[in-house]
Amino acid sequence: MSTFTSKMHKARLSNKEQIKKQEAFGKLLRAQAPALKQYFEMIPPSLRKHVSLTAESYDSTVRLGVSLRELDSFKDKRLTRLLEKFAGDGWVAHTHDYTFDNQPNRDFDFTQQAHFGIRIKVTIYAYVKSDSPLCRVVVKGVTTRVVEEQIREIVCA
Repeated sequence: MSTFTSKMHKARLSNKEQIKKQEAFGKLLRAQAPALKQYFEMIPPSLRKHVSLTAESYDSTVRLGVSLRELDSFKDKRLTRLLEKFAGDGWVAHTHDYTFDNQPNRDFDFTQQAHFGIRIKVTIYAYVKSDSPLCRVVVKGVTTRVVEEQIREIVCA
């Protein structure tokens, strides 16, 4: 068996193993659907149309994403009420700020290891109006970076 054929055989085995893992994760999701439903129901019905849901077998994670747009500020009641539901026991929280296009954007990540072997990650994407008088993007400094990059090409004889 050539080295190439041997590598291809190993790749096929890992693909088979990946398929088995995906099938097992799918069975786990179906079995735990009633328990997973509770996380979806933490989101108010008026916001559920803004929810994205993904399930990823590679890290056994179910992700719920909620987008809140056109907020007056990060103190908007729609946002603060939703944050209160996830700011509690068992949730690990992180935030990430983005200042692109002069529109304040903050992502609130909440992660919890569910008791049935699935990790739950809820991300609330909060977008403040770019013309909000209460919250805006300001320049607090300027940095200069010099980047040296090699330019390469393929040359064949």
